[in-house]
Amino acid sequence: MSKIKGIFIAVEVSDDENTGKLLAELIEGMTGIEPLMEYTLEQCGLASIGVPILVNLLNKNFSTKQRRLNITASDLVGAKTIGDMVEVVDAVKALADDQGV
Repeated sequence: MSKIKGIFIAVEVSDDENTGKLLAELIEGMTGIEPLMEYTLEQCGLASIGVPILVNLLNKNFSTKQRRLNITASDLVGAKTIGDMVEVVDAVKALADDQGV
């Protein structure tokens, strides 16, 4: 088991972490809004100022001893919805796993 790391929430997640669930929990912890996957960043209150904080939390929560994530705000620029962000995070996770980063 790993814990969500950050200043907003601390929730247990299993080793086979669900990216969408964890991302939604991070956003809810930051904004108080329980997002749906089709919500935009604006609907969640994360239009610009919240993105760097979210990126930091994503990197902390999805990095492991074997896999260090390096998601950047520019990685999320093309994401129109929370669901799109999940796809970006999963792609970065897969790349880090493949490269052993």
